[in-house]
Amino acid sequence: LNNASHLTPNKQNRAKSRKQIVSIASFNERFDFNLLEKLASLLPEYGFHLYGWILNNSPDIQQAMGRLTNNHHNIVYHGPYTNSQLDLILYEYDIGLLPYIEKHILTRYINPDKLYHYLCKGLEVVSTPIPQALEMQEHLHLASNATEFADKIKTIHEQRINRNNNSFHLTHNWNLRMNEFLKHICQPAQ
Repeated sequence: LNNASHLTPNKQNRAKSRKQIVSIASFNERFDFNLLEKLASLLPEYGFHLYGWILNNSPDIQQAMGRLTNNHHNIVYHGPYTNSQLDLILYEYDIGLLPYIEKHILTRYINPDKLYHYLCKGLEVVSTPIPQALEMQEHLHLASNATEFADKIKTIHEQRINRNNNSFHLTHNWNLRMNEFLKHICQPAQ
């Protein structure tokens, strides 16, 4: 069974002109801190808001996060969140990022929840081409480096190039997944 989200698009249409970008994550060695640092330098007029856990309070990851927030006025780390807060958090943004390291062992098989949360909430998504993003590429924007990320973000805002048609939640919600699961376990043995 595929992944899903409990979120739905915003009921009110918002102007897609806010220059604030979100990344929800478990921050660990698969998160591309260097890419985000370069992106923040390329787009100083944009705010990059990070929500999530520093996995195992890793000193290396804490140092990388500190470097980001200390060296870039436009990067803000908000700390951990709960799933019940996601609806309100994501309401404030138009674009969600997945800046993962492409050829990392931890990104080869992941199916990130955040990808489903972003798309179900109605956000445009810019992601590195990890395998799961490649499978879903008709719904999101792929970028391999900071320059490509910056170009995609500007294109989304300036030219209104959208890949998310706000219907993703209809086929990727937990009620549907539960029914699919029940159908599989309630089938008679063959």
